[in-house]
Amino acid sequence: MTGRRRSPIIAAIKKISMREAAVGGLLIMRLRQTLLLLCWLVLALVSPPIHAQRVKPAYESNIKVVRTLLEQPESQLDLASIKLAIDEMIEPATDKAAVLKQLDGMASEIRASFPLEASNLVKFKTLRDYLYRPPLLSGRRPFAYNLEDDRNPKAKLLSVYLATHKGNCVSMPLLFVILGQKLGIPVTITTAPAHLYVKFRGDNGNWYGVETTSGGGWADDDWQRKQFPRLTEKAIANGIYLQPLTKRETAVVIADSLLEYYEHQHSVEANQARVKLALLQLDHYLGNSTALGSSLTDYLQRQSALRDTAIVIVPTTPDQEKRILDYFRQFGDPNAGINYSETCAARTAKGLSAADLLREAFVTSPQTYGFPYSQYQAVRNLPGALTVVIPNGGSVPSFLATFNPR
Repeated sequence: MTGRRRSPIIAAIKKISMREAAVGGLLIMRLRQTLLLLCWLVLALVSPPIHAQRVKPAYESNIKVVRTLLEQPESQLDLASIKLAIDEMIEPATDKAAVLKQLDGMASEIRASFPLEASNLVKFKTLRDYLYRPPLLSGRRPFAYNLEDDRNPKAKLLSVYLATHKGNCVSMPLLFVILGQKLGIPVTITTAPAHLYVKFRGDNGNWYGVETTSGGGWADDDWQRKQFPRLTEKAIANGIYLQPLTKRETAVVIADSLLEYYEHQHSVEANQARVKLALLQLDHYLGNSTALGSSLTDYLQRQSALRDTAIVIVPTTPDQEKRILDYFRQFGDPNAGINYSETCAARTAKGLSAADLLREAFVTSPQTYGFPYSQYQAVRNLPGALTVVIPNGGSVPSFLATFNPR
């Protein structure tokens, strides 16, 4: 059509965008619980103290540390250091240097067991057996689930898990992923309702669930559905659960233990800190660190390493493109204002609406377009829209380079 050309709209169009995946998940649920405490806070402010003051955690300085950790470039994020920094806020006696040394020693011992030219699967099994199936003559105890005291917040501490060899669904998968990433094994954290487990990327490029609380056994998505009745098909379709997390998203999930710790402090200051921490987590879980005008193909190649990706190319006029760009340029910082309701997907829908591409559908049901999959369904049905699918681990089609900045 004269005067029209195709421009890419990468809207939530991925099978999952991790920063939007928190919607409805643990962080949002905790945030809502925190916000509901505001009424209680008003009452508490006018109530006289009943008990003697305990030593208060350093709330403000802790928030600053968490912000500094989360603002690091993705390539510099070290999950072991982040986990121990959070653990130290919960248990000041944590000896971070000793634990880091122990982790390095474990990684070296496991690496020495790798056969020459070992595949990722062989490395994965070596790590699994080291943790959960040590030889009888090795003198090592297997790591196991803490059946007696799994709800104790200290069971989540990495130092406690390493000392007792008993952990829960936080400490167990995190140790596996920390060691795995030190060894170059493609593993990461994923989520189910109130539960963390591991995803391993096989040599064929597919992701496989691993349940560290059950000795590192395979746990595919169907198995997880049976374990968690709240794991609805809608939640999965919207990318809330069962998706491999990036390092930054994993770091945000690690900080969730601090939210729980503050919850048990039962004080005005602690609940204020919970609100601040939850909002900080949302900034880094729901935002997008990709700058406006960055290389499209570079971004897609990074996403391909994590998940299946669908791109919808929508025909637009120059005037429509200008209105879309004007809408996004008003923010300056692409993460400005991103939160649990104003997700990347919702903002993309608003950008399209500014060009009258999704206005009617978005105005009718704005909440729907805060979810990647729902928006994808709407955008791909626009007149003349072309959908391109890049499978997990696949290459980006060369013709998409035409949309890179010139």
